[in-house]
Amino acid sequence: MGRMQSSAQTETAANSAPRVAAGKSCGTCTACCKITGVQALQKPHGVWCSHCAIGHGCKIYPQRPDECRDFYCGWLLNSHMGPELRPDRCHVVLIWVDDKRVLIAACDPDHPDAWRAPNVLGMLRQFAIRMAADWKVVVMVGTRKWLVTERAVLSEAGDAMPLVDLR
Repeated sequence: MGRMQSSAQTETAANSAPRVAAGKSCGTCTACCKITGVQALQKPHGVWCSHCAIGHGCKIYPQRPDECRDFYCGWLLNSHMGPELRPDRCHVVLIWVDDKRVLIAACDPDHPDAWRAPNVLGMLRQFAIRMAADWKVVVMVGTRKWLVTERAVLSEAGDAMPLVDLR
């Protein structure tokens, strides 16, 4: 299998916003309004934004900060991810950080093991296999982090969880 660039790189035209995959929209998903932090609103990671109508959307949508306006989760950008991997269903928001060459899988702190579900971990492993060699896949649950590689999940403490064939 060949390596791939980030979906933000491959599905973005030069100097334009990322392109949402055909047939995808946020719909009733508001997971990013909880899982991600928003500096402009002084909203920390893992708590609901005060402007979020959970399951409906942003109550200040026309005036939302640029940080929110410019955010597209990995599920929206990737046409190969099915509805079961939508963040409000799997409790994990994918965040492409191009300048640091990392894909962050930010996990809902109320579902700290959601990233370990076979469909989620399998997807993260596939990203680790297919992305360019200088990219990393990192799971974050609060301040805890794990590195997902082709063969194992590595904790910050140095513990390794070998990955078996998840097919």
